[in-house]
Amino acid sequence: MVGIKRTIAGNLGASFLGRLITALRPILLVPLMIHTWGLEIYGEWLILAAIPTYIMLSPDLGLAGAVTNRMAYLTTQGNEQEAIFLYRSSFVVLFVAAGTFVGLGTLIAWFMNWSWFGITSLKPTVSITIVSCLLVQIFIAQQGSLLSGIYRSARQNPRLGLFQSASHFFNLAVSLTVLWFNGSPSSYAIALAFAYAFGFLVLFIDSRRIMPNFTLARQGVSFIYVRPYIVQGLGFAGMPLVNALQNESVLIVVGAILGPTSVGLFQTARTLSNGVKSLVSMLASAIMVELPALLGEDRKEIVEHILVRNTQIGVILAMCSIVVVVFSGNIIYHLWLGHQVLYHPVLVLLLFVSVLPFVAGQSFSILLMASNQIHLAILPFIAVGIISIGCVGLGGGVVGVSGVALGIIVWEVGISTVAAIIVSKTNLKMRGYFLKCLRMKSLYEDLLYIRSKIFR
Repeated sequence: MVGIKRTIAGNLGASFLGRLITALRPILLVPLMIHTWGLEIYGEWLILAAIPTYIMLSPDLGLAGAVTNRMAYLTTQGNEQEAIFLYRSSFVVLFVAAGTFVGLGTLIAWFMNWSWFGITSLKPTVSITIVSCLLVQIFIAQQGSLLSGIYRSARQNPRLGLFQSASHFFNLAVSLTVLWFNGSPSSYAIALAFAYAFGFLVLFIDSRRIMPNFTLARQGVSFIYVRPYIVQGLGFAGMPLVNALQNESVLIVVGAILGPTSVGLFQTARTLSNGVKSLVSMLASAIMVELPALLGEDRKEIVEHILVRNTQIGVILAMCSIVVVVFSGNIIYHLWLGHQVLYHPVLVLLLFVSVLPFVAGQSFSILLMASNQIHLAILPFIAVGIISIGCVGLGGGVVGVSGVALGIIVWEVGISTVAAIIVSKTNLKMRGYFLKCLRMKSLYEDLLYIRSKIFR
């Protein structure tokens, strides 16, 4: 157990800067975007950024998630050659499929009537440029996610975390530079596309160094290696759709009902709660990369133990953030944005309350993903997402942006409930799990150990 703690602490330490940057990125960028572009154009940017996510859902096929888990599992079992063939075959399938959708998405953007989405301030050529560059960013991210399987196979997850942290920092530096010099939305999108491409190239070169056998050669390339993971991959393919329903669909619905300015207001408030969610996800990500190997070694008790810790720590962070918002939310908001955006206390509080059910659902979801069982939950997740979008639309139409936040709470509660039910049928006994979460005695010792390894 000490070895697992050390490994997770190493993963946390390596990815700490990257996760911190991910949490701080929108907090730093949103004020600059609003100052440089104005709240209305910022809202139109958010709507445009939502569209490529839907276009690029299908080409991934979920293979990257299922395959990277399987690569780590096969290498642990001593079947490195099969893992290499699986990597090569998956790379070819994903590259061809995703590249095709980038082309189709760009073509669609040329014939789109952007006023249907409430986009009237940005010129059509600017909208096309933004969408095309964001399509390329998602394409690069999908290809890069497959490279993580090499690091998992080599048990070099901390090294991957360091490179990802450096990439996050570089992307943030590029973003801040463009906005600092009053860059337009189109120049911002173009600069980020080049930054993503550079990060992918660095990661690709380094992955070859740690495991030289994982090369992109013709030998072993066959759809036969990929086919067994299509069904499992559908679960991973469905997760971007689930996330899109929660994020991008909400923005599109809010834009259609309340307009781009309300989109900017809502997303600005959600930036703070999403920052807390990102910090909560930090430990979950460090755990996630180790779970496939632990499950391959049949160490289920350790898996349950670290998932309990993940839930306990997440709940503590969520409760602390709610207390801070209640007593200091207005001060934080004005220090952050000045007088650019009106503080909406009910909206902000409701969004922070949504972090609590998010914490519970996250532990169950990462277990389902690590065990390649996420496909069992996708259809119920999508159903919850559609119901939640209906609640968002109804709440927004009746109450305004606060009603939208109520729809987000419905979403998080529904997802966590579905995930818990499915996990209880496949992995954990829910009653025993929640009882263990209530026992906080040894949590403090684990936190001290992790802190000592991160900040030594």
